[in-house]
Amino acid sequence: MKKTAAISILVLALTSRALMAQTTSSYSSVLSDFDEFASDVSSSLPFASTDGLNWSSAYVGGFPHLGIGVSAGFASVPLGGLEAVANTFGMSALTSQLGQYSHIGLPLPSAVVEARLGGFIIPFDVGVKVGYIPQQLDLDSFLPDGMSVNYLMWGVDARLQLVKQSFFLPEISIGAAYDHYEGGLTVPTGSGSISVQNLGGSGENITVSDPTLNFFWESNDVDFDVEVSKTLLYFVTPYIGAGITYGWSTAGGGLSSTAQITGASNYSQYFSSSTPTSFSLSESSANWSGRIFGGASLNLVFLKIDVTGMYDLTTQLIGASVGTRLQF
Repeated sequence: MKKTAAISILVLALTSRALMAQTTSSYSSVLSDFDEFASDVSSSLPFASTDGLNWSSAYVGGFPHLGIGVSAGFASVPLGGLEAVANTFGMSALTSQLGQYSHIGLPLPSAVVEARLGGFIIPFDVGVKVGYIPQQLDLDSFLPDGMSVNYLMWGVDARLQLVKQSFFLPEISIGAAYDHYEGGLTVPTGSGSISVQNLGGSGENITVSDPTLNFFWESNDVDFDVEVSKTLLYFVTPYIGAGITYGWSTAGGGLSSTAQITGASNYSQYFSSSTPTSFSLSESSANWSGRIFGGASLNLVFLKIDVTGMYDLTTQLIGASVGTRLQF
């Protein structure tokens, strides 16, 4: 890794020990923990990006058939890297709170507006989704105390009907999608001035004020799936499907401060700015993800209420959502 990134991780490890932080774990251990976090999160992003547009009907019908709705849910990311970072930084309260998510991973929330429109001539439909959660939203009941999240996602897809539903046959479609997903977590480490001694082994010292840990990720993905649905007695439509996703992802973490970082005489050796207030490292990767999904909808004339569950075959993580839409 670049020296700048390496030094930033060293500072990260020290700052989370609040006012008593004068030492750190081994340099190689800190690097390993952040590499694990970046690898864990980037491997799960293709799965998380498929949230939204999980409608019960495998095909909504040709033009002018359309639907528009909203959904909310979550997709989990692995805890291993985040727990390792918290343990290394001495953040015992965060480590304890993460324990309650040990069976499902850390649930990253989603809120999506979505729409579909039937195509012309051949039996296909197209969909679009946009999701957003501002960092200022209070999610303490959903995430560990003090942790805030920001989330932005958008995507488009198209589905082609292969089999039309009849009395005996289900509806079957295949689809392709492109999704963009980005987000982050902010974790406070406490206030005060933190001294970092012997920066990079050079003998220089720096001071960091009011430190906060920041984790971030971004992914662009292509997805292919097959879905089967069957409306029963008009009121209920169960469905099941499977998909594969390939994603180009970046994930990482860093430190931000409310004041300038001071103390070292030669900032250019370590940082990109002569008066830095933040720095970070990141890791990029490309990953395949396989998933299965399914659920059912309750059909009330034009109003449909969907419940969906997802399972990542690659990471063994889960996701779920509840949505409602008007479909004509």
